Amino acid sequence: MFHRSIKLKIVAALLVGVVGIALVCMALTRFVYERAMHAAAAQAVRNAQATFDGLERADVDKLAALLDGLVADERFKAAFVARDRERLQQLAKPLFDELRDEHSVTHWYFIDTDRTCFLRVHAPQLRGDRIPRLTLARAAEVRTYSAGKELGATAFALRVVKPLYDGDKLLGYYELAEEMDHFLARMKKQTGDDFGLLVDKDFLDAQAWARMRANNHERDDWGDRPHTVVVDSTTGGERLFDSGRRVKEVPDDGLVLDNLDRSLPHQVRGVFPVRDAYERKVGMVYVLHDTSRLHAGVDEVRVRVVAVVVLMALGLAALVVFLLEALVFDRLARMTAVVENLPARLQSGDYSVGGEIVPGPDDELGRFERFFSRFLDALGGTLRDLSGERDAARRRNGR
Repeated sequence: MFHRSIKLKIVAALLVGVVGIALVCMALTRFVYERAMHAAAAQAVRNAQATFDGLERADVDKLAALLDGLVADERFKAAFVARDRERLQQLAKPLFDELRDEHSVTHWYFIDTDRTCFLRVHAPQLRGDRIPRLTLARAAEVRTYSAGKELGATAFALRVVKPLYDGDKLLGYYELAEEMDHFLARMKKQTGDDFGLLVDKDFLDAQAWARMRANNHERDDWGDRPHTVVVDSTTGGERLFDSGRRVKEVPDDGLVLDNLDRSLPHQVRGVFPVRDAYERKVGMVYVLHDTSRLHAGVDEVRVRVVAVVVLMALGLAALVVFLLEALVFDRLARMTAVVENLPARLQSGDYSVGGEIVPGPDDELGRFERFFSRFLDALGGTLRDLSGERDAARRRNGR
């Protein structure tokens, strides 16, 4: 039974090896899965950032084209130069309503040469204030278009400003702007992901924020986060936007975040910064990318890989056991049987025991088999000679 215990030990070792291989495969596929999730999140962040920038460029071009049409309209120019604010409002209001409905324009300004507001078509009661915005200052400096994102008291607006000239004489400025609250919805439509736009509180006014939330019949959430507020999102799960990270800490090319919500294991998160016209990092866009389909695909591949590897390992183990049985244990069993029967055969006078061992292939065990066969031949011959001498002595003594 000794060879059987060795066999069991070998089989047990092989089974342990198969289990070890399966565990290693599972660990490797888990590593591959995590890398795939990270790559998917990084790609989602890159796609979202490219989409955001593309929407901004497209809307700047749109607003610039609309401004070209407005500057070319002599009716607005005549009323502006004549300082006829009422006439200008009457002319502009119907067109502004059309621009708002069809092109998402939310602000239309006529601005004097000293950069004070002559007329806000969207809010005609507010006028006479000096406008310190960078886009307006740049338009005055370069004497042509200026565009950029500027942060107001509670939200972003994309602004395009164009000077109005009569020859070389500056008559004032036209400005069109749109609030960027529709950007995220358009991004979701294009990518299928969810988004949240957060702004650093350092660039907002807490009282204005509270008034805005009250006017919209919403809870004042200024204190929900230590450094930022959510100004827009495409999902109600705003808890997913919590990371404790400051806006200024987000790298320019974006960042993949850990999934803090374990109830959504197949959703990866990332974030990229949003800069204003001053090139300050004032906000960040969170990207929530659903990886359910990717997870299902990777999980299916993982099961298949583990199954194939385990089956191959089991097949290899079976082959090893078969080879050990054929090349080692069967031959050892034959030699053991000869040794076990050796005393009885020798006692009965059968000294041809060496012929019971048939050497196998010329391997380590085959060389031992030949040695063992010669040993048994020598042993049998010696005993045969001794038995013959004993018989001869008995016959002599008998005479």
